[in-house]
Amino acid sequence: MCGRGHADSVWLRDIIKVLGDAVTVGFAIDKMRCSRCRSKNVKEYRITYPGGSADAMRSASQGGPGRRK
Repeated sequence: MCGRGHADSVWLRDIIKVLGDAVTVGFAIDKMRCSRCRSKNVKEYRITYPGGSADAMRSASQGGPGRRK
């Protein structure tokens, strides 16, 4: 959401296409502009996973410390 209250969504695959797969969330947010007013002042952002919760949980399990692969 920009400083003027406009909100929209963007697919992660589109961010990766433009900025590459090694960028951080913070870097991507710094590069974003509001699609309505072109402001770079992003006040709020949310990372969501489209699809069912089972898909999200399966994707979240990446074998970190103390986890089985």
